Amino acid sequence: MKVFEHPLALILRSSKLIERKVEAHIEKTCAMKRSHARLLFIVSVHPGLSQVALREMIGISAPVMSRQIDDMVALGYVTRTVDPDNRRVHTISLTKKGIRKSESVGYELQAAFDKISESIPHNIDSITKHLQQVVVSLGEGPKQ
Repeated sequence: MKVFEHPLALILRSSKLIERKVEAHIEKTCAMKRSHARLLFIVSVHPGLSQVALREMIGISAPVMSRQIDDMVALGYVTRTVDPDNRRVHTISLTKKGIRKSESVGYELQAAFDKISESIPHNIDSITKHLQQVVVSLGEGPKQ
């Protein structure tokens, strides 16, 4: 007997599978923890984020975020700067080394997506169009 799987459950499951494959690729090719690569990529896309905003974006606890940033500071990828107007706010920025590493992560991220796209036997453009419609209908994307 064939088990019915709701289309949205399939989207969720495929999204998680893609995420795992991409993160494994990044971990292998960039020689860095997935959590560090994610943090580095987000800081590169959103420069000048506060530590709190970054934590909320990633969805982790304050102590875990603090440890990850400490690790990235020790590796020389980011700096943590105290806001002179509000000493409780810490801004996270990429160093020159961090910029180079984030470019490498971005390149490998694209390579991972390309590799996964090539392995999908159906028309990826059609899948993309339908997924964009899902994103728009849920209020998270630009109207077409």
